[in-house]
Amino acid sequence: MLLFALLGLVCAVANADSAGCTAELQNINNAFTHSLNIGADLNWKNVEGLRAAVEKKFSDHGPVGLREVCYAFFTYRTALTKYRDCFGVLPLISTNGAATGVTRKQAYDYYILMAQIDYACGGGYEIFTNQDSCIAQTFVTRKDDLKKCRYTFDDENSADGQNLCMYFGKFIECYRDIFRNCNEEAAFFGCEYARVGLHFHYQQCSDKFCFVNHKFT
Repeated sequence: MLLFALLGLVCAVANADSAGCTAELQNINNAFTHSLNIGADLNWKNVEGLRAAVEKKFSDHGPVGLREVCYAFFTYRTALTKYRDCFGVLPLISTNGAATGVTRKQAYDYYILMAQIDYACGGGYEIFTNQDSCIAQTFVTRKDDLKKCRYTFDDENSADGQNLCMYFGKFIECYRDIFRNCNEEAAFFGCEYARVGLHFHYQQCSDKFCFVNHKFT
């Protein structure tokens, strides 16, 4: 998918800290949040707030909620292709070598979320629509449990980075087990949603993958 191709440029772009990138990225994000009718202040400095608003949107108006998110995201993704030199972690944390006030973790968390939306609107779209009601409601009713998965990973990785990939595996299993409340197909979606996001930052854990003992129909 296009976003993942762009994500691959994060470390390769040499002039990514050119002046004006932060403003361009802010404009693109503003268009995304405006399209979804969520707060304009929801960006890389408030990733948890942005995540909560987008994932709640999944459950709004039945299956229409997912389509609304995906329409806004495709517009966002298309806009990014026009500003490839501005795309990535570096432009968010530095403009011509000057700090922007955005931390590396905020930047990574932002693009992790965008990679997850990319999956929900791409490779995971059919699974999501087949199980729309339960998957969408799980994002809302189990949001605190999902947050605990994320925070536990962050805490464990910060304390013991040498075992990063073990914690990566625990993280995707945590998401999988929560979505298993729906069925095995949804469990795969939850696992993969978690995996593709984290894989953006931790590509060395590529041996961690999702599978279920279930034949999709």
